[in-house]
Amino acid sequence: MCTATKWGKVVFLILVLPFIINAGGQNTGRITFIMGGPGDIQLKRVGQDRWTNARIYQPVVSGDQIQTRSEARCEIRMRDYSIIRVGENSRLTISDQQEKSQRKSVLSFGKIWMNIKKLAQRQTFYVQTPTAVCSIRGTIFRVETDSTTKVGVYDGIVDVGPQSMLTNESGPAMQQPQTRSLKPQVVPGPHEIPPPFEVTLDQWVQIVKGYQIEIRADGKYAKTKIDSMADAQQDWVKWNTMRDEMNR
Repeated sequence: MCTATKWGKVVFLILVLPFIINAGGQNTGRITFIMGGPGDIQLKRVGQDRWTNARIYQPVVSGDQIQTRSEARCEIRMRDYSIIRVGENSRLTISDQQEKSQRKSVLSFGKIWMNIKKLAQRQTFYVQTPTAVCSIRGTIFRVETDSTTKVGVYDGIVDVGPQSMLTNESGPAMQQPQTRSLKPQVVPGPHEIPPPFEVTLDQWVQIVKGYQIEIRADGKYAKTKIDSMADAQQDWVKWNTMRDEMNR
């Protein structure tokens, strides 16, 4: 066997092996980038009790949890080439139920950046946090959650609703997103636009490119336009924008 052929097979195995380790098509993606020292990024397999150190090119299976420590980040490339990046001090659970054409990520705390490819017509993708749930088509956005949940949209549209929009762990509620645009609208004279955090999130709210929403634990929310100049100076935003350009 010539040297070129041998190394070609080695490269092929490095790229392909992570997707075929768990035969049966259960892998939802793989870890393609790691930032941090040993043990800074950990993974807990579905059905297991212990955390193990995450590895580059490690497959991610539906139900897996990923946890990061301070100054640690990782990138997950999904089977459809969508990207999920997990920021420092975060915990994310990934669920991918193919038989129901449903994908869901649960952000318990911390922050994520998602670059989601356009989904098929009957597919659904949700991101759930302790105070809200996001319904996604194809878009680029970030989610941060601690005492509140913040969602900022950089491309496409995200529908944000209360936890009640999901009936249980296995599937979405029957209500479909009933969106309300953030574009300026004429307001009748006798009425005033309420100030921030005086309206309770009780239905789907549409967040479009260039806008963000913050939801408190009591369900009250505020929508604002993203300050593009200040936002572009944030390290988390700059880093993800650079990674998105590299992955085009």
